[in-house]
Amino acid sequence: MKILIINRNLDVARYEFQSTQLNNLGLSFEKITAIEKNDLDEATIEKYQNSWQRPLRVAEIACTLSHHKCWQLVAKLDEACLVIEDDACISNKLPELLGALSVKGSYNFISLETRRRDKFLSKQNTPIIDNYVLHGLLYDKGGSAGYIIWPDAAKSLLERLKEKGASPADAFLGECTKLAKGQVYPAPLLQLDMCLEYGIGELGCCASAISNTVKPKADSISSYLKFRIRRFKVQLKLLINVHLLTKVSSNYKEAFVPIIKDEFKLKVD
Repeated sequence: MKILIINRNLDVARYEFQSTQLNNLGLSFEKITAIEKNDLDEATIEKYQNSWQRPLRVAEIACTLSHHKCWQLVAKLDEACLVIEDDACISNKLPELLGALSVKGSYNFISLETRRRDKFLSKQNTPIIDNYVLHGLLYDKGGSAGYIIWPDAAKSLLERLKEKGASPADAFLGECTKLAKGQVYPAPLLQLDMCLEYGIGELGCCASAISNTVKPKADSISSYLKFRIRRFKVQLKLLINVHLLTKVSSNYKEAFVPIIKDEFKLKVD
């Protein structure tokens, strides 16, 4: 399976970290040069900045468009790809998991990540390898650091960007209802900013280029109200389609996705 690493040219330490992980596991990869804030012209920023539930940071737009580069590549292929951000910490079981998941089944998008947030999963699962199983993923509250994606799913995401505009990458993936999503359980991947919480250790290259920037505010009362109405509609849809479904259906559950800590070998003691 082709592996695509999203990496900014400025983030040399992250690229070295990620390439070391993958090389140690015997996995080949291709670097996708991330879009920088300075790469975006005013027209692009204006096009996307107000298309979500709040004004987007320019860094958030750049991040989503970096994933967009990957989707464009995947859409032209006839096989699945693993897309990972350069701050993804991975389990040593990843090569076996990729081998087992390379053949398309019921899902065209499979999340490998966990972020200390509950996910809405199918109660039924399919064994993958060892202690790992694959659940259906009804809704994911966050995370875009690592996922397997097939060409038809990539095309759906490309079309969504045209129709809906941009949003933060994790929200963009989570809110796309046209994907048939799965979740690997336990998760074989998490972002570096989560490592300390999961007892793996703390690495020095985990500072976020997004969270360190200030969120822009609506420039008028009418804009503020527009964003609030959008958010209300999304939350209402989530309540109806996700929360109520898990309450009345016996097929889904809200669950925390753990990791197997001992399988993350690149840890800092």
